[in-house]
Amino acid sequence: MVCKKKVIETLEENKLTGPVLGEVLFLIAINSVLKQILPLLKAHLFADDFTIAWPGKDLNTTTKLMQVALDRLTA
Repeated sequence: MVCKKKVIETLEENKLTGPVLGEVLFLIAINSVLKQILPLLKAHLFADDFTIAWPGKDLNTTTKLMQVALDRLTA
């Protein structure tokens, strides 16, 4: 409840608004995702788009590495 009250007060004062604060908090949270990806994989983050890639030629190795990375994100 305190957070809601603070956001409403901020809106009334014409300063930082809830949606802007939400975007900042999202960016802070999503940046930690990059740290969870294996160093071997390439990870790119732009706004709310996230891409992981592996420049390998062996499909089995690539599939296993990508699965490990995805498992880390969902753990």
